[in-house]
Order: sequence, then C-alpha cells, then structure tokens
Amino acid sequence: MEHNEQKGSTLRTVLYWTLAAVCAVLAVVFFNLPSLKGASAFGFAGIIGAVLLVCLYFVLKKTNYNVTGKSNNVNLAFTGMLAALVLVSFYLSVPLPIAGKAMFSFGNIFCIFAGLILGPIYGGLAAGLGGFLFDILKGWADTCVLTFVTKFVMAFICGLIAWGVHGKALNGSSQKKQLPRVIAAAVIGSLCYSVLYLTHGVIEATLLGNTANALRTIMETKLAVTLVNGVLADVVAIPLFYAIHAALKRSHLAFVG
Repeated sequence: MEHNEQKGSTLRTVLYWTLAAVCAVLAVVFFNLPSLKGASAFGFAGIIGAVLLVCLYFVLKKTNYNVTGKSNNVNLAFTGMLAALVLVSFYLSVPLPIAGKAMFSFGNIFCIFAGLILGPIYGGLAAGLGGFLFDILKGWADTCVLTFVTKFVMAFICGLIAWGVHGKALNGSSQKKQLPRVIAAAVIGSLCYSVLYLTHGVIEATLLGNTANALRTIMETKLAVTLVNGVLADVVAIPLFYAIHAALKRSHLAFVG
C-alpha cells in the first residue's frame, strides 16, 4: 500500500514538473512568433501557467480544497453552475474598442464570488472555465487559454486567502470576525488579476509596435477599466457571498458541520 502511494506521489511530481517545463518552452516559442495572432497571449499564458503549476505543486500538498464539506459530485455541480454564471455575466459588458478587448463587465463579480464560495480549486475552475468559454463563443480563441489561466489565478488567490490553507478559516467564527479576511481576499484577488492583465497589455502593445503615445493611451484605458471592474467585483461579490453562504447553510446544501 505504502509503495503504491509513494509511486503515485512520484508520478504526480514528475507530471507537475513536466507540465511546468512544457508551459515554459511554449511561452518562449510563442514570444518568438510575434507575427502569429495571439502569440503574446499564448506566451504569457505559458509563463503564468508554468508558475501556477509550480505553486500548485507545493500548495496542494497541504491545501484542503473541499471547503463546502460535500462530495466531489456536489462540488463539481456547484462548479458547473458558477462557470455558467461567469459565462453569462461576461456578456453583460460595455466594450471599449480603443484598448482592444478591454470592457466594463460584470464577469469579475462571479469570478471573485466563485473563489469565496467554493474555495481556491473549485472556485478557480469555475472562474477559468466561464472566462474560457466566453472567449471561445466570442471568437477570441487566441486569448481563451490566457483568460482561463488569469481568471483561475484571480479566484484561486481569493479563495485561498479567504478559506486559508486548511480550508476552515471561515468556519465557526462570526461574520464580524470573518469580514476583514473576506475583504482582503477579494481585494487581493482582484489586484492580482489586474497586475496580470496590465502586464500582458504592455507586452502585447509593445510587440504590436505601438508608439509611446499610443501605448500610454492604451494602458491608461486598461488601467481605468480593470480598476473599475475590480472595485465593482469586490463591492458586489462580498455581500453576495454572505447571502448565498447563509442560504446554503440553512438549507443544509453545504457548509454544514
């Protein structure tokens, strides 16, 4: 039994580091193909994906990803419903053509909400899948992988800070004591996404050969957009989390015990 567990652990370790190496190699390849549409998006996604895989390798050893206390089937059902909400909410947007695909959107609300209500792993998957499907359906296949990774990171960090490594930080304490932690989780999750979004924006605009003035205009617009979306997401997602969290506890659908 112990031999099989050790063998399985070794295989997972090899798989994680192999995938991280592949992501890093693909990032280098795509960044050297600036003429290919979406090359910067795939390259940037490769870098973030490699870092994410390395972090997940260490974090998941100690992380309790099942914050709801329910079975994997129930958690997957919650993940599917949240992914659908993320997808639909991204359609409630106001596009800004001056900065490419930048837009004022309700999508980040449910990305943050997913991290708060489902924790880092299931919440990250819900946010990532919802954003991924939105890009595919909008015809933005060149950025779908990047969107999955960045939305996953946003919800993952939010969920990890909110629930803690052991997945119990919000259990057994009053809402008054929970609130500072929940606010910090939502704000830091949104800020991390904004940093990734703006960094990719600079790389993409630079590779496309924009002048200094054009680059400044694009990035100022993107900065305003991502800050507004972040503030909107945090202001709405936090009270929504408490309302749904309480309802799920009362109905014994999750967070019981």
